[in-house]
This record gives sequence, C-alpha cells and structure tokens, in this order.
Amino acid sequence: MYGVTVEKAFQLHVSVNASKIHGQERAMFRYEAILPGQSFCGAVIIEEGSLAEQIKELIKTGSFYLGGSRGSGYGKVRMKLLEEMTTETDYRGRWEKGQRELFLYYLSDAVIYDSYGNLSGHVPVDLLETNLGIKNVRYEQGMGKVVSITGYNSVWRAAMPQMTGIKAGTVQRYSFDGGDITQLEEKIQAFQEKGVGERRQEGYGRILILSEGFQQKYWQGIHGICEQPKTVSVSLGDKEKAQAEFLLGGIYRRCAG
Repeated sequence: MYGVTVEKAFQLHVSVNASKIHGQERAMFRYEAILPGQSFCGAVIIEEGSLAEQIKELIKTGSFYLGGSRGSGYGKVRMKLLEEMTTETDYRGRWEKGQRELFLYYLSDAVIYDSYGNLSGHVPVDLLETNLGIKNVRYEQGMGKVVSITGYNSVWRAAMPQMTGIKAGTVQRYSFDGGDITQLEEKIQAFQEKGVGERRQEGYGRILILSEGFQQKYWQGIHGICEQPKTVSVSLGDKEKAQAEFLLGGIYRRCAG
C-alpha cells in the first residue's frame, strides 16, 4: 500500500449573497483544492461487455469535471486510457515462504468489534491468527474512511441503532512473523467466504485478502504505464500582483464594513 503526497492550495472566495443566505460573518470562505498540473493513475477492473465499451468511449472524449464547485471553474481534468489489460487477474496472488505481509480490502461496509466489545477500525489481529494460522500478526496501517451504518427492523417497526463502520474500498496492511504458509490460500478462501464483523447476513463484512506478491506485481504494472507527475509553477508579474492586491483589498473592506 502506497500513499501519495498531493499538492494543495487554499483558495479564498466571497459569497455573492452572503448577508441574505449565510449571514455577513460567513461572507468569505475558503476551498481546499488540488493544484493543477498533477497526474494521477489507477485501474478500473471490469468485466468485458457493453459497460466496458461505454467506459472506454467515455474516457476518449477527453475533458471532465470532478468534485465540487464545478460551476466556479474547479475540477476540470483530462483523462487518458494508458493501457488496456485483458488478461485474467489472479486476486489471490502467490503465497510463498518469506512473505510477511497481507493486504485486506473491504468489498462492502463492515461493522467490527474487538474482544472487549468496542467498535474497531480494523479486523482484530487475534481473529486473523486464529482463522489463517499465522503468528504474531500486527496491524500496520490503513487507507480508507468510516461510514455511519443503520437500518430498519420490520419486527420492531423502528430504526436500528446507528453504528460507525469501515467504508467499502478501505485497504489495510498487516504483517506477521510466521505460520503454516502451505495451506494459507485455502484458509484465506474460507475466511473470505465467512466474512468479518456484524450483520454479515445483510451483506456487511465482505473482504478480499491479497498477498504481498500481488501488491508488488500490481503496482509495478501501474507505475510502468503511468506518466510521471507534472508540476506547474506560476509566477505573477508586477501588474498581476497589483491587481490581486486591489481585489483582495476590496473584498476585505466590503466584509469589514
């Protein structure tokens, strides 16, 4: 699992109808925005068919707008299909001697409790040790979000208690020191079919466990076809600086008055 440092900037804005809609004290506000000129690369995994063809044709159209405040000029991006991979991917990877990491991917939202009955942000390490037969499991890090989970009980005719769960798409990395690797694939398959956490009968707690080898192979392939990130340096001349100071001065005086 690899993190990416994204260059951002805080943009200052003024609400057009501040006193009428938000109140004068909220006339000025900021946006945290991703700076232009940066490149991001990823993969879309989908079965062949009409939907796959539609996605490919859509990407070929070029420019898109993502995120919020698109009407104010934010979010314009350019997409490019770098490479199409049609070979079948083995999600299990290869579990070999010497591998000491596993990656847990959440296919659905999950509600997980630890051994003390407290809500947990990851699968407890003792649960992995028991079900997978590996030793000294340690939770290293994760990337994802939390989600509020509730529901409706038709017997009670009332809403179920709201809980904080792990959002689908979250990825977490664990390390371990040893164990029986020879039967690990079979144990992982059984553990995935069983799922983790509460309310599994409702579809929660579906997971996918990936090997360290799969992770390395995937990212090597992605890095091989991705373009290098580009940075844009913008410098203002004396005229542009004077104009910016004039605009900011007018905004400040309007809001202060």
